[in-house]
Amino acid sequence: MANEMTLKEQLANIPKLIGDDNYPMWHKRMRAFLRHKELFDVVTNDPGPNPAARVKKQLSEAANILVNKIDDKLCTSIVTDDNDNNGYIIWTRILDIHARRTGLRLNCALSTLHKIRYEGSLKP
Repeated sequence: MANEMTLKEQLANIPKLIGDDNYPMWHKRMRAFLRHKELFDVVTNDPGPNPAARVKKQLSEAANILVNKIDDKLCTSIVTDDNDNNGYIIWTRILDIHARRTGLRLNCALSTLHKIRYEGSLKP
């Protein structure tokens, strides 16, 4: 138990998102951290209008982590009263604002494209 780092200590290793200048590194570190905490799937997959209690708890935990690692000036444009407890919406908003200006936007688009499944017929 003595060797376990607290959440606060773990988060100390991740810089605050201050804008486009540090977004690529912040994104990599935050993505790795959310994966480590088993929260990455929660912030990257839409939970729908009525998520299960377990998912709501994970969304809240992810939101707490994200909000604490966003600069105050950015936080006001990303976090609202409607999404302050939803890590998926916050993560998506961050990507919408910052990823489009970086090469990560292309990676996000390609990832989404690869997830699309064609369920129709190729015959005319």
